[in-house]
Amino acid sequence: MTVQQTESPTSEPGRYPVRAGHRVVIDLSGVAGPTGELNPLVMEVIEEYARKHGNKGYFWPNPHDFARDPALKAHAKWHGNVETTSYLGKVLSEGDREGGKSYCCGFTFEAFLKAFERFCAARGREARLKGIDSCRQLDRKLRSAWFVMGSVPAAQRGAPRAIVDNGLGGWVPSIHQARPGDFAQIFKDDHRAAGHAVIITEVDGDDFTTFSAEGWATTAKRRGGGKGLSYVKRKASRIHTLEIARVVVPD
Repeated sequence: MTVQQTESPTSEPGRYPVRAGHRVVIDLSGVAGPTGELNPLVMEVIEEYARKHGNKGYFWPNPHDFARDPALKAHAKWHGNVETTSYLGKVLSEGDREGGKSYCCGFTFEAFLKAFERFCAARGREARLKGIDSCRQLDRKLRSAWFVMGSVPAAQRGAPRAIVDNGLGGWVPSIHQARPGDFAQIFKDDHRAAGHAVIITEVDGDDFTTFSAEGWATTAKRRGGGKGLSYVKRKASRIHTLEIARVVVPD
């Protein structure tokens, strides 16, 4: 596995407007699933969740409503995950109490953690991310950027950026080089305040299919509605900004 400097993709300028300038890209051509690429395990998690939790609904509680609505207090520390997630033996976030609901960054983060746990279990080692020794550090270093939190600078937001910045993988320059199990972030504008976290499951030229929690786009309907975990077909040329990263765990 080699690391090289490369320019932003230029084969179709403006079509995949990921950030300009230099970036580190990992050459994954010689990396197979058993030696570090997490994609096969991510797809395994997706297929399992699609069977168990598919189309059970989308739920994105507004933190400002917690004080006004006692029914939402149970979700105050919920991270949008379907099942309970843990890190280093401690609960990170309880699973959804409404029966299988989730939101996009919550599910994709859950899928990453579940796949990483399976990767480590198969090798008989502790599921510990390099440089992240507690749930608090996981929140600060990885989840805050993954969840596009307001305190994180705009240029550092999204799942792919969180993956690359924490040394967990490399950029995939365009949709044409994506593989099933890659993590992607869709941004609607240059402000990067509103986006959608997804996992790529199929690529056919400019068309691709994703799996994630699908809900309403408007703030007024953010607390409920939508299909929940489901597959959606998309066209890259119709997306303002599409960023993709592939997780590779060092052996």
